Amino acid sequence: MGLFEVIKRSSLVTMFLEVVFLGDWWSGSELSIYMNEDDYKKYYGKEHGFVLMNHCYEVDWIIACMLLDRMKILGNFKLSAKNTLEYFPVLGWLLKFGESIYLKRNWDIDKRIIGPKILQLTSYLDPMWLLFFAEGTRVLPKYLLESQKFSKEKGLPILKYHLTPRTKGFIEIIRYLRGKNVAIYDIQIAFNPDDQVEPTIINILRGKKLHAHCYIKRIPLSEVPDEEAAAVWLYKKFQEKDKMADSFNNTGDFFATSGIEKTLIYKLDKRYLSLINVVTWALLIIVSMLIFFIKLYLFGSVICLLIAASCLVIPYVAMNIAISLS
Repeated sequence: MGLFEVIKRSSLVTMFLEVVFLGDWWSGSELSIYMNEDDYKKYYGKEHGFVLMNHCYEVDWIIACMLLDRMKILGNFKLSAKNTLEYFPVLGWLLKFGESIYLKRNWDIDKRIIGPKILQLTSYLDPMWLLFFAEGTRVLPKYLLESQKFSKEKGLPILKYHLTPRTKGFIEIIRYLRGKNVAIYDIQIAFNPDDQVEPTIINILRGKKLHAHCYIKRIPLSEVPDEEAAAVWLYKKFQEKDKMADSFNNTGDFFATSGIEKTLIYKLDKRYLSLINVVTWALLIIVSMLIFFIKLYLFGSVICLLIAASCLVIPYVAMNIAISLS
């Protein structure tokens, strides 16, 4: 691994570990992970992964980071996202720096982006996991109604908890993954609707504990058919995910009424690396800021004080913009 790769990965891991810290240590949130132990020991982190994950909650990306950190593959995490995130300060820049794929929702442009990026990412010796939200955006009531209307008009399966998946990008990515050392990882995240704490970023920042349930299944790429048949496969996969969501929301169990084979919880403990990372940076930054504000208070002008105050407000505004873009 070259010096540039080391610097790039270290920068990304440092940022993502701060996200992991919010979930694991600041809020003390828990993960119940349902996956096959043999598959985990044999394949996870030893091959490239194309991750199909539902996107129903604000905190999906925080839970994903917590999960990947437990699996020790956080540094090789890539994201396929809408290009509006690309221009978001720090987070968007770092994700682009880390070779995540930004799509413009214009197929004539996106189809020219996907192929070269997939070939580049799969050429690396270190296994990477590419997180792909096939729904295109987070599930909100407005989008869900629009999606159900679209599905009804097109004769597609009408989903209760998910948006109808977008198939063009999926088919194109699968086409370029053929022949590579890669598998699909189906991830379903759910929170019990009876939980007293709503799964929001604000609640995590307030230190309120969440309990996420994460189902993971490894699917050999050979099980996905070619070309247009891959779209049918994806629709069926989201029907399965919808049944799992319905089962969980009504019974607190992914498997009770979904018809999906039961998978036991496999315990992966949280790691101390995110805590060490945040404590180290906190000491460096807090001491520097204390010195700065003391000098500013003693010797600074009114304009300087206003600028300093705006530095405290801007992160809050930026966080709310980030939530709206998710």
